[in-house]
Amino acid sequence: MRKFIPVLIAVCAGLITSVFGDENWYSEKFPEKLVNSSGKQVDASKVLSGKVIAVYFSASWCPPCRSFTPSLVKMHKGAAKKHGVEVVLVSSDKTAKAMQSYMKKYSMPWYAVPYGDPAVKALAKELQVKGIPRLVVFSAEGKIISKNAVMDVKKLGAKAAEAWKSPDYKPASSKKIKKDDKSSDGKEEKSSSKKSKKSKKSKKSKKADD
Repeated sequence: MRKFIPVLIAVCAGLITSVFGDENWYSEKFPEKLVNSSGKQVDASKVLSGKVIAVYFSASWCPPCRSFTPSLVKMHKGAAKKHGVEVVLVSSDKTAKAMQSYMKKYSMPWYAVPYGDPAVKALAKELQVKGIPRLVVFSAEGKIISKNAVMDVKKLGAKAAEAWKSPDYKPASSKKIKKDDKSSDGKEEKSSSKKSKKSKKSKKSKKADD
């Protein structure tokens, strides 16, 4: 009977983890230490324990990243702490200095996986990151909530953090944004073409008068 007790405990632990998740799941994905823009280290457990974690794949040389980062910073400052959400930067920059400068420039309030740490490539491979910016959100139990939550932040702003914790969460659609972008571009093109036509007509009329 004694021989079966450890086995029973292990099986029960496995069932609990599969159903409810593991609170320390992040220790298998992230290094023990994370860094801020100045290179200061902090224990990952102090930053990530019990939090919804948004893994931000980004780089200073990426124009779409530079465009999106201010929105993410605003979301983090406005609601992330209130709703127990933390962002972790996984940088694709070519040097540690470039990564830290990027964090300083945009006043990123979160920590990053240290430059050159094996976790950078491991996370990108596991989450199948082929392009940036990319924002993958994990629940506090380690389950993936969203494979790319960039649109959530763009559409919902600070409310994105609240949405990720809702049992009724649905990823924001990019279709509406794309349609809106196309329509606005189309309007601008039409208006500019109308103006050009009017200018041509006015030039012709002036020539006729001369």
